[in-house]
Amino acid sequence: RAPVDMQPSSLVVGTSAALVAGYVIACRISASCWPQERSSTTLGPSRGSSKAGELRKRIAESESALFLEALEVTASALRLYGPQSVWVSFNGGKDATTVFHLVRAALNEYNGFHNTRHKMHAVYFHNDKKAIEGTREFVEQTCRTHDVDLVVSQFKHI
Repeated sequence: RAPVDMQPSSLVVGTSAALVAGYVIACRISASCWPQERSSTTLGPSRGSSKAGELRKRIAESESALFLEALEVTASALRLYGPQSVWVSFNGGKDATTVFHLVRAALNEYNGFHNTRHKMHAVYFHNDKKAIEGTREFVEQTCRTHDVDLVVSQFKHI
């Protein structure tokens, strides 16, 4: 498959301070909103899926203003930059997985409102020397499961 071109103007959502709030709240309500296992396969594809709609419903029912604010910040990024320019830095960790699913939920809502079928984009910076065993496979499988375009970048500078 041809590589996806990340434009210099693309917004890579990952360690953004605006989304850290979503991570903190997700940790607090993880028992009610996220699967207990590391696998995210139970949440389904991102495009127009009833599972993604269910994820949004769970987020809304969490009654957490901070978590809902994190979802709104994510939705604002999609509106401001467009889905083609919003990328998730996804390394399989808890915080990255939380942001991954926040973007999935916001993109599902965006696609429903605009009657579009934009795909989510993710980038994984891989370092053969420092990678935890199984991480790359988890990242790739999660992206395949949720129909997310993934770019794997070899990162050798550390």
